[in-house]
Amino acid sequence: MTDLEFARDLSQRAGTLALAALRSMTREFKPDQSLVTNIDRAVEELIHGEIRERFPEDAFYGEECGGDPFACRRLWIVDPVDGTTNMVFGLPVWGVSIGLAVDGEPALGAFHLPRLDETYWFQAGQGAYLDGRRLQATDRGPLHQEDTVGVGSEAILALGLRRFTSRQRNFGSLAAHYCYAGSGALRANISVQDRLHDLGAAWGVAVEAGCSIQYLDGGDVPFSTFLHTPLNLRPLLVGPARTLDRLRELFGEYPDEIPLPTG
Repeated sequence: MTDLEFARDLSQRAGTLALAALRSMTREFKPDQSLVTNIDRAVEELIHGEIRERFPEDAFYGEECGGDPFACRRLWIVDPVDGTTNMVFGLPVWGVSIGLAVDGEPALGAFHLPRLDETYWFQAGQGAYLDGRRLQATDRGPLHQEDTVGVGSEAILALGLRRFTSRQRNFGSLAAHYCYAGSGALRANISVQDRLHDLGAAWGVAVEAGCSIQYLDGGDVPFSTFLHTPLNLRPLLVGPARTLDRLRELFGEYPDEIPLPTG
């Protein structure tokens, strides 16, 4: 079994575990007031255990247990449930994200959405796929009012969208948004407060599908930024490069960095 096959199989088995546990789900709030459930913890424990058994020398970074991104040149990045709030309230867009970065760059990963029975995966230099279908994101010309553009919850609150005429979509899972940009279901995505654990698989899916990942105020975003600063406070755009140029034209002034909420 290759490393990619391992990640894909493990994401799917972890998704099956999560589905089976829904009836006994318990939930609580973290100090930052985000939701966490017994399912998040059980899934991360499963994934961490299998990675530790198969790759005992590799480093691990998970949403619930954290980790040291620089402990080893091979780093597994895991979000046991990306879209926990959706899962808690019965919405279908949530999934298990497992990615491997090597020397600070995404090497492979899988994002499985168990409610939708869909699996996105990528391998560096070999493309991105949805259930075996290769993904290719391309610019489709000027933005139309019926085009769909992902806008994350924090971006909705922080950015001026008065000139924004396309259809805004917020699915409640950052990994899903990146994958949807890669598949073309979204023309692009706008987000802020992206976190390292969200991006272990989805970053590579988007990039291998042909998307650029750039700051709203300009410039490409290196993945290594998230290894040094796991929480991003600068608005990000994901999509074909020409589409991102078109999207910027719809914004006037925007902040370089979004402050975290206090109190």
